[in-house]
Amino acid sequence: MKQQDSTNFHTWRADTDLGGNPPGGHGVSRLIVTNAGCRPGYGDYSGGCEGQTTYTWPRSLTKEGYKVTLCTGTGDCIESYEPGEGPTPPLRVCRRHCEASAAINYAWGNEEDWEIWRSELEQSAQTVLKLRTGGKRVPGRQNLWVLTGVAAEVLNDWEGSPCRPGVDKRGIDPARETVILGELGRLGGDGRLYVALPDGVEKDVTPLVTGLDHYTFDVYPTKHRLRITANWLDCQNDAFFLRPEFIVGQHVTFRGVWDKTPPALVEYLTTQKWTFGGNFYNDGTNEVPGVSFPTCSVHYFRDENMLRNDPTTAWWVSGSHPFPSAYHVTLDKGLTFANGQQVALNESGSFQMYRPQATISPWTTSVNIIGDYLRFAEPLRNGTTFSNTVSVPSTFLAGSTIKWAQVVTSTLTRVEDGTTHHDHVPIGPALWGDLPTPYEAHDFYGNPVDSPGRYLLPGYNRIVGSGTYQMWMMFEPTYGVWVPLRIVEWSWSGSATNSPAGWGLESGTNSVNSNTETESYPLWRSDVRIREWRPPL
Repeated sequence: MKQQDSTNFHTWRADTDLGGNPPGGHGVSRLIVTNAGCRPGYGDYSGGCEGQTTYTWPRSLTKEGYKVTLCTGTGDCIESYEPGEGPTPPLRVCRRHCEASAAINYAWGNEEDWEIWRSELEQSAQTVLKLRTGGKRVPGRQNLWVLTGVAAEVLNDWEGSPCRPGVDKRGIDPARETVILGELGRLGGDGRLYVALPDGVEKDVTPLVTGLDHYTFDVYPTKHRLRITANWLDCQNDAFFLRPEFIVGQHVTFRGVWDKTPPALVEYLTTQKWTFGGNFYNDGTNEVPGVSFPTCSVHYFRDENMLRNDPTTAWWVSGSHPFPSAYHVTLDKGLTFANGQQVALNESGSFQMYRPQATISPWTTSVNIIGDYLRFAEPLRNGTTFSNTVSVPSTFLAGSTIKWAQVVTSTLTRVEDGTTHHDHVPIGPALWGDLPTPYEAHDFYGNPVDSPGRYLLPGYNRIVGSGTYQMWMMFEPTYGVWVPLRIVEWSWSGSATNSPAGWGLESGTNSVNSNTETESYPLWRSDVRIREWRPPL
């Protein structure tokens, strides 16, 4: 807080009082009027006295941090001091507003020779208070300022030093009288004004009491910084490379944290809205009501209502590697205080998100008759093998795992006897999970594999089998949520006929239809293993 260009104007005209001194007295800025050609304590009023001003500054009443300029009513100014300059310490001027005048008539002489004299006083004084918010101005960043204002009416217009102890004053109640702090607004009934201001600006906060001509005042400001943290790490660190780092699937809890809690904040009326960069989720539910995972998948989604909580938690599926993606975080907070005032704060910051780098290299064999099965496989090799690589940042490697999930998008098993055919179909609704999940079939090297087949039922002369699938690579960090990395869509089909010589291969095909990176979760609604024959065999 700075008292800048604090200017007291003193204009004296006509006579002084009988003692040669102005009404009033002494104080922080002591004004003494002496008169040329007049004896101390008396007055030679035949020709009047020429007034001149003298100032004294008691060291005990100085206060560091103030610049003081004193001027006479004619505009002639004496020295101005900044902290550490001048012959005396920086000075504290009485903080007041005065546009007052007073007069007194008095008699001089005896019963035979009376002279009537009149002493008049006009005072014009205005202390200007300016708030410097300090710091470096950052676009979009503001802090809450709480300004507590006090004011008192000076009841004696002759009073020249109203800030000294014992002066007759009346305290001003801002609940009943209007007190405006410069360009910022009106005090609440509790004497406080709440405003949001950026760093690096200067604002006039000089109190104005409506309807009063002579009063003293003061303003006591406090700064309250709201910071955004993610898992208690600072998202607004001036050093960008020190912004918090996370990995996809990791639970990240965001909070708005005060460096000191504002007074009289009504917590239950506080509102907040979070916005984040990147692709994230914050909630999930069963894909089929009443059915639990893994019979059906979990449907993950973004709950906008949860973004109105402080704190709020989310996890990301987007990011990058080897360098993390930088995502913004913004908190819009609506504050309500006990005096009814409301302030909107907007805070922004950023965080960094890693995502493992993954590849899948599927390779396939062919459709064959192996034993009693029409199978997409060879005798010593699986039908499809999902060879893969994953690169995880070393900071997040411990405890993280790669999991797999396969979804069946279409399936056919049909047997024919010449006059009719029977289909072996899943009972539940599509899509179907190739359970158990996580997917369990792996080769010696840990690669997921699949060799779908159809049993060659005796007594039928033809069988047809086919299927289309989605194989999902999932990453799960320690204590986190699994997230999708890649998806491979593939298919197979085959048919066989029965003859006196036995079952023979009629046709067989397979293909890898796509192999892409993804941020979408796999979805299925039922278990592909639960089937029935239609019509029954």
